[in-house]
Formats: sequence, structure tokens, C-alpha cells
Amino acid sequence: MKKSTSIAILLGAFIGIALFGVGLWRIQPSLAQTIDNYRVLLQLEATATSVEVRPLTLLEAWDTGWKYAQTWSNDAALIYLTSADVDDQDQAPRTDGRRRVWQALYTSPGLDKQLNLQIVDWKIVHAIEDGIHDPGIAVISQRPQIDSPNALKAAQRTVPGFDASVGRGKGYHYILQTDEENQPVLSVVGSSQSLDGKQMPARVDLNPADGQVLTVRALSK
Repeated sequence: MKKSTSIAILLGAFIGIALFGVGLWRIQPSLAQTIDNYRVLLQLEATATSVEVRPLTLLEAWDTGWKYAQTWSNDAALIYLTSADVDDQDQAPRTDGRRRVWQALYTSPGLDKQLNLQIVDWKIVHAIEDGIHDPGIAVISQRPQIDSPNALKAAQRTVPGFDASVGRGKGYHYILQTDEENQPVLSVVGSSQSLDGKQMPARVDLNPADGQVLTVRALSK
């Protein structure tokens, strides 16, 4: 049940749904625990509409978030990292594997807390403690060997006509998470051409350790 909830939440990120607070849905703590563990650590006014445009790759977002997470707790572990449309007002889809906005969720056994981060143009603008550590949750312990620009190229080589997202999503999106078997997966979300010639949402899943394509999936709008 946790895995299906996690994947549904993560896929929602590419259409611009804010992911802060998802730790509550994943682990369903008591109301008292939720209140005790909610704390705003950092909340800046700057958004992607008002700061210098400096988009990041997935690995650049990983490094930026990881550095902050380690100051929060030295046993912090990543649950997911995803690009997002939230506050990203770019009009044209980026084709270089970079995004201005990234969101990450970490967990700490020692603190018995979770940490939500939002990164905009290399700067962490939101850091919120929300939720408790779930001993059964899968984490991503190894930094990926493949970055989002190469992941996008792999998706385009695999799926002819692989293009930017259609529907509510904007551009290409990148999601680093674990699958149903607790294995890390790097997904590129965009669109592909259906048999009737229409562009339909699609996702290409890759092994973040070597860039091997694992699956190609059609998505509903």
C-alpha cells in the first residue's frame, strides 16, 4: 500500500502538485505526532518568478539538497527527489535536462523526523520538518551515476518522438524514487506519439546506476 501511494504522489509532481507534507500520507502518524514534528526551518520569499534563472540538473539538485540535509541530521537519507512545476514560470520546455525547481524528501531515524526541501535556482527556499521516520520505508543511499541530461537523451533514443509533457505538466520532468521492489529508479516524464498520432503522456524508467532503460510506460493525462 505504501509503494502505490508513494508512486502516485511522486507522479503528481510532474503536473506541478506541491509535495510538501506527503510524508504524512506515506506513514500516517497520529495527529499528536504530526503536530509535534511540524516545524518550519527555512522559508524564503524568493521564488522562480523573482530570482536569477539558474536551472539545475538532477545531480546538482542532489548535491544541493544533500548538503543541507546532512546539516539537519548526519543520518539523513533520501526518499525521493523530483523536479516540479511549482513556482516555475518558464514558458518554453527545457531540452537540456535541467529544471529550475526541485523537491526532495529525507528521513532521519535518529531524529525520528522527515524533512521536506524545495530548491529553486540552486537555493533552498523551503525546509520543513513534517512527519516521522518510518523504519520500513525504502531510501536511496547511493548518488546516481547518470544525470538528467543523459537520462533525457536515453529516453529520446528509446522512444521515437519522445517530447515534452502534454496536459497539465510543463516540459520534461525527472523523478528519482524507489520502485515496488525497493530498487532506485530514475524516471523521465514526457510524452510519446500514440497509434492515432496524438502525443500522450509517457514515462521512461532507467537504472540510475548505469542508465539502462528498464521500462517505458504510457500515462493517463
